[in-house]
Amino acid sequence: MAGVVSPILSKTDFVEMFRPLVGAEDKLADLLLLAASNQIRRRFAAAGLTLDESDPEVKLVIFELVSAVLRPGTYAGYSSVTITTDDATESRVFVNPNAAIDISDAQWARLGIDLSPNPRGCFPVGDY
Repeated sequence: MAGVVSPILSKTDFVEMFRPLVGAEDKLADLLLLAASNQIRRRFAAAGLTLDESDPEVKLVIFELVSAVLRPGTYAGYSSVTITTDDATESRVFVNPNAAIDISDAQWARLGIDLSPNPRGCFPVGDY
């Protein structure tokens, strides 16, 4: 893991699917793409599974995570915004106002990570 320094989804591919990045978003996207990639790599390693980095589902989950952080644009940090022009009002509620890379249980399941609890116990012989 320590030698891995490239994201699974490149910034070029991300921008093609999202939108052009503006200002500090460019550097932030680099960090987010690498952080999301490494989070997935760590979970697969902990589960003892082999990650296929060319799997489109993996790239799609990373796209969803990073775009959720960058989507608010100039409204980053706000939980909701209301814009009123004359007699028209537009309201938006942001899903991820804290700009966190949170992989949902459904996304882990799409990646093939089993999140169901496993039975565990300690029953020493003669301890009854």
